[in-house]
Amino acid sequence: MRFVFDTNVIIDALSDNFNASSRLIQAVCDGEVEAAVTRRVMGEYRLILRRLINDPVHTNRIQEFLDQAQEVRGTATDVAIDDAEDRKIIEAALGGKADAIITSDRHLLDIGEIGTVQVITPTEAWQRVQDSRSTSSEWINFIKGIGIGAFFLLLTSYFLLLTSQPTHAQEESIVSQEEAVIDEAVLKLKAQQQQISDKENEIKQLEAKIAQLKAKRDTTAADAQIIAAQVTKLEGQLAKAALELKQTQLSMAAAAKKKSATEKNISELQDQIDSKKEVLKSLLRTLYTKEQQSIVRLFFDTLSLSDVLAQRATYQDLQDRAISLIADMHTQSDDLRAKKEQLEEQEQTLSHLAGILSAQQAEITDKKRQQQTFLKAKQEAQLAYEQKISEVEAAREEIKKQVFTLKGSGIELTLTNAFDMARFAGKLTGVRPALLLAVLKVESNLGTNVGSGHYPDDMQPQSREAFLRITKSLGLDPLATPVSRRPKNYKGWGGAMGPAQIMPATWESIAPRLAELLKKPVADPFDLTDAFVATAVFLADRGAGSPSLEYEAVNKYIAGPYWQYHTWYGDRVLAIAAEYAKQGL
Repeated sequence: MRFVFDTNVIIDALSDNFNASSRLIQAVCDGEVEAAVTRRVMGEYRLILRRLINDPVHTNRIQEFLDQAQEVRGTATDVAIDDAEDRKIIEAALGGKADAIITSDRHLLDIGEIGTVQVITPTEAWQRVQDSRSTSSEWINFIKGIGIGAFFLLLTSYFLLLTSQPTHAQEESIVSQEEAVIDEAVLKLKAQQQQISDKENEIKQLEAKIAQLKAKRDTTAADAQIIAAQVTKLEGQLAKAALELKQTQLSMAAAAKKKSATEKNISELQDQIDSKKEVLKSLLRTLYTKEQQSIVRLFFDTLSLSDVLAQRATYQDLQDRAISLIADMHTQSDDLRAKKEQLEEQEQTLSHLAGILSAQQAEITDKKRQQQTFLKAKQEAQLAYEQKISEVEAAREEIKKQVFTLKGSGIELTLTNAFDMARFAGKLTGVRPALLLAVLKVESNLGTNVGSGHYPDDMQPQSREAFLRITKSLGLDPLATPVSRRPKNYKGWGGAMGPAQIMPATWESIAPRLAELLKKPVADPFDLTDAFVATAVFLADRGAGSPSLEYEAVNKYIAGPYWQYHTWYGDRVLAIAAEYAKQGL
């Protein structure tokens, strides 16, 4: 199979080692799939390699992919497309006689096919590769059945039958072609045999592990069966938690990269503004000097009207340049202010992700401890341990007790009051109350560092002035007002406020809306009702008012632009929301 890979497929492969794009790249590296490229397409690939990849493992893998790619000459086409940049992909596919174009770009996918070339997604392409593997396995079994020697004899006979009464030159050409085909078949067969051998070894290892588990399970009869079941369950939870941890680390890496780019932009803008300030100083000094010369004096000094007019024109030109510089500086200052706000949002995202990372690491440690505890427990303890409550079961248990606990904030209130607050916030914003309450439940359980930090040590510098303004408006002592703590294992910041864990600048941006909704002069991030409404506003802004967008909105609440890596959060929230909904919320 020969494919042409759109640039977005290469980028998708870098974000996840297990998705279809990544598997297709590996198939090219293994020689299982051909990748056709033109010089323009190869140039774009290499641009990705230089600018987007810092990990040596990814660098080596993409370089191996590029080395395997086969350069072809593109064929011009007049196919109508929305994005002109996509034309080079189509030209490469037509010139390279590719089977398909692989892309995630909706503009290309909407075309469907160009001549004999189909436009398909990475998932569809990977399915084709798997189907091809299945067909290859049937051929290998056939060859094994008749013997390699007999296969080559049949292959040679086939090519001899294709021609009749060849000339001597034709015979030599046919023999050369046959030898090339046979050599290629031998190489492919050896590669496939190696793959089969590797799979057989993998199966043997898995069978050995299964045998070990069975042996352990059978040693102590009923007790061992209980242990095996629970260990399997815990191992699955550990694997899932480890994957979630990796996804958070990827999100943090991406957020850090964006933050670095924004900081660079800020530095460049600041340098430009400083440079213009120096030019403006020089212009102002020159204008001042010109202003000290009166027109009458200049005329009598030079006795020339043309000199007077020239001096006035020079003065006017300097004045116009100064005005232009000031206007440019105002524009750049606005850009600088926007970049700084963007930087603060990125730092907030990074700090939030760092908090998630810390909580996930603690969760993995706890699950490992649980596993060890379980293995050492007696049967009675095992049976009791089997009933250990999960997050959903914890919420269910609280419902039975008619309480609602915000674990990280140390706040506990009656379930009736919690339901009333959720309904109140939901009515103001259109967010489903059960969903709102579930977000606060999961968020508080993750927030192990909530309220244990202090100003200014745990707060990022950009947030401090906003925090001082907020505490002053509420009559609070900033030094005695608790905020979230800085993560110990990451160079990030804390500084989030109250039960909703909102950063000071972000709170200031929504405070007027909250005050209007709550019908009060000043909204308070440390007030529970205000925190409920603030959380609801955040969810509503991300689309949670629509049932079809709830899942996406919840994941964006925790991870912002990296929400697709944190669907585990949405799964938890919706599961708990279902429990509250059963109670009529």
